[in-house]
Amino acid sequence: MTQSMEKMKTNLREMILKDYPPIKFVYECNLYSLGKENGSKKTKTIDLSSKTFHQQEELLFNDLLMVLLGFNTDLISCNMDENGKFKWDLNESADNCTMASVKKCIRIAEVLREVKINLNIIKNRPICGIITQTMCTIMEKYITDDFNNSLYTLQKQSEKYISKILLTLKDEEDVLVNFLETLREIKESNIFGGQVITYLHERITKCGNPSVKIGKLQQKILYACINYYNKILYEWIIFGTLQSDPCLEFMVWNIKRHENSKWEKVSDNESFSKIYIEVPALCPSIYASVQKYIFNCGKYLHVLEPNVMKRCTNTIYDPTILEFKNQYEMRNIIVEACQNHSKAVLLKLRQEHHLFDLFDAFNDIYLGRSASWITDLVFLLEDDLCQSTDKAETRRLNILFMEALRNTNLVRNNLKKMFKVECRKTLLETLSEYNSILIQHDAVGSCGTNITSKLTSETIFINLEVSEALSLVLSQQVIVQYNVIFKLFFALHRCVHLISQKRFHSIRPLNRQEQLVLYKMLHFVTKLFSFCFHRIIPQEYISFKNSLEVAEYIEDVVSAQNTFLADCFEKCLFNQHTHMSCITATLEIISDVCKDKLSFSIGSAEFDQLYTQFHGNLRSPTIINHELFSWFNGPVILKK
Repeated sequence: MTQSMEKMKTNLREMILKDYPPIKFVYECNLYSLGKENGSKKTKTIDLSSKTFHQQEELLFNDLLMVLLGFNTDLISCNMDENGKFKWDLNESADNCTMASVKKCIRIAEVLREVKINLNIIKNRPICGIITQTMCTIMEKYITDDFNNSLYTLQKQSEKYISKILLTLKDEEDVLVNFLETLREIKESNIFGGQVITYLHERITKCGNPSVKIGKLQQKILYACINYYNKILYEWIIFGTLQSDPCLEFMVWNIKRHENSKWEKVSDNESFSKIYIEVPALCPSIYASVQKYIFNCGKYLHVLEPNVMKRCTNTIYDPTILEFKNQYEMRNIIVEACQNHSKAVLLKLRQEHHLFDLFDAFNDIYLGRSASWITDLVFLLEDDLCQSTDKAETRRLNILFMEALRNTNLVRNNLKKMFKVECRKTLLETLSEYNSILIQHDAVGSCGTNITSKLTSETIFINLEVSEALSLVLSQQVIVQYNVIFKLFFALHRCVHLISQKRFHSIRPLNRQEQLVLYKMLHFVTKLFSFCFHRIIPQEYISFKNSLEVAEYIEDVVSAQNTFLADCFEKCLFNQHTHMSCITATLEIISDVCKDKLSFSIGSAEFDQLYTQFHGNLRSPTIINHELFSWFNGPVILKK
C-alpha cells in the first residue's frame, strides 16, 4: 500500500513538472567526437614500430592527454560500431610494454567518457531537480578544473612518460569510478530530491576507507545538496511556504502552487490537507528523527495564520540562519521552531476555540457525567428511535437533541452548535472504524449479514463539526472513539428507561416471574453502567484534566487524550470485540422484551444464555482477573 502511494506521488510529480516546468535545463557535455562525419573521417596511419621507444612514448603521451581531454586523435579514437556500441581504436604498432601502459590510460578515459555521458543524461531529465543538478555541477566542475588542470600540467612537462600519466591520475581514477557508481545508481533508481541526500549520506557512511580526495568530494557534494534542501526547509518551518522548491524535491508538496499561479494564492478557509501533501520518502535520513516536527511546523503555521501573505509579512526574517548548518544544529532548529509554533497553537485553541471548555462538554455528552440530559434525550427521541434509520429525520433529531442539551453545562451557544446528531453505524460498526483489526475481520461480515434495516436507536452518532485548528486535537478517529463510549452510555441509559417503563407503566400487571426477569436485566445494566461510567471513566477523566492543566504543547494535549481514551477502552473492555458483541446482543434482548417484540419466556432464556456467555468472556485467558469480573462477582480469592 505504501509503495503504491509513493508511486502515485512520483507519477504526480512527473505530470506536474511536465505541465508546469519550473526550469528548463539544457546541458551539453564535452563528449568525444562520435558523429558520423568524424566516425568516417580517415585518420593518419603511423607506423610506430619504425620509431624509437622514446619517440613512441612521446607520441602516445601527447595523444593520451588529448583523448583524456575529450578528443579523438590519429593514434587513439573512440567510435561507434555497427551495433551502436562504443569501441576504442588503437594504433597497436608500438611495443607491447608501451601498449600495456596505454591500455591502462584508456581504462581511465573510458570511465571518464561514461561519467560524462551519465552527467548528460541525468542533467537533461525532466524529473532531475535542483539537488541532482547541484551534485552533477560539482562533478562537472571537478572534471573541468581539477582533472583537466592535471592534464595541462602534464602537457607542460618536458619528460613525456606514460607512467607519469598513470601516477598523476591514480587518485583521479578512483574519484571518477566513485562518480560513475553514484551516477549509475541515481539514474537506474530514478531517485530525486531528499532521496538523493539519503543515498549520498548512506554511501559516505558505508564507504570503508575512501581516499582523502574522495572523502572531501563526497562531503562537498553532500553538504551542497543539504544546503539547498535546508533553504527549502527553513522557509517551510519559519514561513510555512514552499517558494524555494520549484521541482518538488522537499518532503512536503504544495499541489495548489502549480495551478498557473506564481504565488500561493489560497483562500483563508481552504484546509491545509487540500493544499499540501506529505511525501515521507523525500525526507533525508539525517532528518528522519525530526520528520514529524518538520511536517507539523507548516501545519501549525497554517492554523495560526491561513493567509500566506500576512504570515510572511508578519514573520521576523533572520538571514543568518540560511548560513550552512550541520545536521545536528538543523535538527535543534527544527524542534525549537515546532515547539514555538505548538505553544502558539495551543494558546489559540484555548483562547479562541475554547478547547478545554469543549473537553468539559465531552464529559457531559460523550462520557456520561450528566444523566439528566440523556434521560431527556431518550424520552424525547423514543418514538424516533424505534423507526428505521431510512425514515429518520436528521433535522428533527437535532432539534430534540438541542432541547435535551439545556440540562448540560454547555453555556456557550457556539459550542452547542458544533454537535450534530447523525445516523451512521451500530456500536460494533463504529468500533470497527476505530480498530483497524476489526475493520479487516468484521467490516465485510457486517455487510453480508445486516440485511434488515437498522433502527435509529442503534445508529445514533453525535458528530462534532470542528475547525481546522481543533482538528489537530479532535481528529475524526478521536470523535469515533468518543462515540463508541457515548453509544454504550446511551444504550445502557435507554435500557434503564425501558425497564422502568415496563415495570411501572405496563399495559397489564406483571407477574412475579416477569418482575424477576426485569430485575435481573436491570441488575446487569446498572452494574455495567456503574462500572464504566461511575468507577472507571470519571477517574480517568480526572487524570486527563490534570494532564491538560500542565500541558505546554499541542502534542501534550494529543498524548494526554490518547492515553485517556486508550485506558478507558482497555479497562472497560471496549477493545474486546467478543465482549462488546455479547453486551450489544444482551441490550437488544432487553429492548425487545420491554417493547413487547419478544415474550418474557423467550427473552429470559436468551438473556440467561447471553449473561452466562458474558461471564465466560470475563474468565477467558485475555480478560481473566479483570476488574470488571470482580465488579460483577466480588473479589477473586486465589487458592494457595
